[in-house]
Amino acid sequence: MSLVIVILGIAGLTRMPVRELPNVDTVQVTVSVTYTGASPEVVDSEVTTVMEGAIATVPGIERISSEAELGSSRTVVTFRAGRDIDDAAADIRAAMQAAVPTCPRRRTRPRSRRTTARATRSSGSRSPATG
Repeated sequence: MSLVIVILGIAGLTRMPVRELPNVDTVQVTVSVTYTGASPEVVDSEVTTVMEGAIATVPGIERISSEAELGSSRTVVTFRAGRDIDDAAADIRAAMQAAVPTCPRRRTRPRSRRTTARATRSSGSRSPATG
């Protein structure tokens, strides 16, 4: 009898509509810079820290995470829900251009890539989808 109740509970849970969770777009912009031959410590102090400082002035940022490796730097900027990806990317590009004069000359021009992940929950479904 207990097994039947558990099975019916699981079946009911998977079919239960979820209406309180809105569709949310997560907007991210990734900034990459190559500094050939530089150690991770040098990349971090001379490129990553400078880029993070400039990017931190952009409004609507939820989180900034960076990674410095041998000869390269990568910074991922996550914006708050509702931020337009085109505006976010334009603001990041402007911030990067402002930071370029303070970076070493041997580095490449900063490149940015934008990403949008959509987490949705619709009626009758409990698993998030990305798009």
